[in-house]
Amino acid sequence: MIEGAAVNVLDYGATGDGTTDDTAAIQAAIDAGGHVYLPSGTYSVTGLTLDDNLVLSGDGPDTIILGDGNISVITASSKTYFTVRDMTIKRTNGVSGSPINQTVVLTSCGRFLVDNVVFDGASSTYGGYLSIRGAYNATVNGCRFINKAGFAMTSSDETTSGTWSANCVISNCVKEGGATQGMNLYYVRNTTFDNCVSFGSTSTYGCGFLIEYECENIAVNNCVAYDNTRDGFYIEGNVANGVRNVTLTNCTAYNNGEAGLNLDANFRNISVVGGTYRDNVTSFVAGTGNGIMAASNTGLTVTGASITGNTGNGIRWYGTPYMGSFNGNLIRDNGAYGIYLEGTPASIDIGENVIISNTSGGVFGWIDQAGTYAKAGWTTYTPTFYKNDGTTTVSPLTQSFKYHKIGSVVHIVGFLTCNAADLDSSTYFTVPFTVGWTGASTADDAQSGRGASQPSAAGVGVISSVYYNGRLRVATGTSDTSVRIHATYETA
Repeated sequence: MIEGAAVNVLDYGATGDGTTDDTAAIQAAIDAGGHVYLPSGTYSVTGLTLDDNLVLSGDGPDTIILGDGNISVITASSKTYFTVRDMTIKRTNGVSGSPINQTVVLTSCGRFLVDNVVFDGASSTYGGYLSIRGAYNATVNGCRFINKAGFAMTSSDETTSGTWSANCVISNCVKEGGATQGMNLYYVRNTTFDNCVSFGSTSTYGCGFLIEYECENIAVNNCVAYDNTRDGFYIEGNVANGVRNVTLTNCTAYNNGEAGLNLDANFRNISVVGGTYRDNVTSFVAGTGNGIMAASNTGLTVTGASITGNTGNGIRWYGTPYMGSFNGNLIRDNGAYGIYLEGTPASIDIGENVIISNTSGGVFGWIDQAGTYAKAGWTTYTPTFYKNDGTTTVSPLTQSFKYHKIGSVVHIVGFLTCNAADLDSSTYFTVPFTVGWTGASTADDAQSGRGASQPSAAGVGVISSVYYNGRLRVATGTSDTSVRIHATYETA
């Protein structure tokens, strides 16, 4: 709205002394319309209702609107073109339940701005939320959520049958700790998180950012999530149509208790572009601590990300991975595999990643031949293969290998078929450039991946090290007739 001269709530009889009930005075100023100004002070209220074409502003954090925890402090329904800015909205302790644990509730409102507001849950038992329902063309900018306060944007009735929130922007906001979830979207479309930070959620399932139930066309740009009980970024489509078309660009997630990014169920077309997923730990559930973790479903692309130092895998995709692409990533120093594909993956392209120094190996699982080995512009070469003794050569029935060198990093992809009798527990193969260290049984500074002839066979796995004058080792089985390899190593 176009702002006019501000009216001061003190002129309507408000006191700002923190004890007097200022509800009637402030509401009278709001009902008069225009620009309503609250000087520094603490204004105790029992609930305010916003109107169209309104500006409600303060002097910054020292302007405090204080509400009883058993009511929503500020509400609006089907209103447009209003602004709430430059203040703190705080609640006292209340009982559990909706909507009383939601400090500000804006329902079916559009073209509004919430700017530079501190939402303070006052460390109460049930915190308090900025709850935005069924919004359109709205912006939340520069807000802080502290002392158990949180943020949630959803549909008008918080179910799939309501009017979804759409075309909104949440930017430059910070969610600081507390036993509440982080920043939540569900039943939302065409909406963006920009430059937001969410950290220190201590609730049982505490995550930094949550995109749940049904959502579509969501962009998450330059956001940071750390020190959360569970995940940095959590995506779960736990109703019929799920979550689809989400892009995370240049985001960072570290020191979370399950995964940097967790795609839990029912997702389609998730893209990770750049960013850092590091040092996530196994504390929420045993066997986690992954940089990026995904359940079954379709369409996961990770490009140009740095995925390092996680206690579990760099990338773990379990269930039935389908239509994935991992290209141009740095995946190193993770506590398990660089990339761990479970079940029977299909249409998975593993490209020019640097996958080195992961404890268990490089790529575990059935590597899709059609996607991974069609490398235009790569150089064809013919390695020599040896059995586990390092001296007996293997005579492949067929083989196809290519390599590509970028700086000191060499990428190799290929496959061979052979008689089962030719393979035992390991196969060693020569490489086109000298490996950057010498000696037998050294640490995993090179990473090699392998798929068996039966993708679901027990014991499918990978091992990688340098043995016998710089040859790479890939684990095999005595009944295997097909070995697929994706390897990365550094030259001298």
